[in-house]
Amino acid sequence: MNGTLPGDAHDGWFAIGVHALALLARMPDTTSSAYVAASVNTHVVSLRRVVVRLVRAGLVRSQEGRDGGYFLARPADQITLADVYRALRAAGPLPPSRAVPNSQCPVGSGIRAALGEVAAAAERRLLDDLAGHTIAEVAARAVALGAHPDPA
Repeated sequence: MNGTLPGDAHDGWFAIGVHALALLARMPDTTSSAYVAASVNTHVVSLRRVVVRLVRAGLVRSQEGRDGGYFLARPADQITLADVYRALRAAGPLPPSRAVPNSQCPVGSGIRAALGEVAAAAERRLLDDLAGHTIAEVAARAVALGAHPDPA
């Protein structure tokens, strides 16, 4: 992999990011990347690619050293799913085609602009909806729906 996210829609990175944040919200201390990766069931390198973006966005902090790991940068009830989406998105929910349309065609010359308007409107609605949900809510719901009771 060349350091970019696979695919235009991050190939599940939003779900990985939400999962990691929900887990960190339930942990009392700094949590190792290996522990988070095991919960997500992904390779630790893949997890770190997601978490580095969450760190850059100010959603997660990292601590170096023997007892190092990750912890939330602010309370889980103050992190919305829109925050996570913004941190991990690439080209939005409707990425453009890799094909370059024929500029001599009446449709081809304007298709990117037309689809861009639709995509921008869709993304605004998506962000509005995601802003109404927090990591704290998702973490609590995941525990409630899970097969294993919360040990806390």
